[in-house]
Amino acid sequence: MKVRDIDEVKQEVDAIQNDGKSIDKKIKNLVIGLRRWGINTDNSCEGHLLEGLGLVGGLGFPWVDFPIEQARDVALLLLDYNFEHPIKSTWVLKPYGGFMRLQPEHHHWWRLGAMQKEAERFAKFLFQLCEGWWEERYGEEIKKYLEGKYAVHRASVG
Repeated sequence: MKVRDIDEVKQEVDAIQNDGKSIDKKIKNLVIGLRRWGINTDNSCEGHLLEGLGLVGGLGFPWVDFPIEQARDVALLLLDYNFEHPIKSTWVLKPYGGFMRLQPEHHHWWRLGAMQKEAERFAKFLFQLCEGWWEERYGEEIKKYLEGKYAVHRASVG
């Protein structure tokens, strides 16, 4: 993962429109943070109370979709974030259609405000990470893994 210029990413995200609407305010910084680390976000939502109550279509929690091929990179970011913030709401990855979805593990509409604040905390974490953080924290083994040189050994079944 290579860090991108934050101002460039902010301009890119500001220009994104979906049916004439900008990215939801309470998920926008998380989208910026992910894109800063090269994650090609595809779709996102801050979550809306009426959706959580089932009064309109959609979901009552914040989420961000990205390509399945980038799941490993997002998982590494999540590993560090969830390790340093093992409190209120752990973020998880779930397959969703042809994408992966980043979302809170426990999502109940009555916790929407807390989940949105957690999205802001995750974004702040991504803004503060410096390039090379994974090597500093995990050493040479993670570097091999990131470069695709790390062999995963699986026991044969049957």
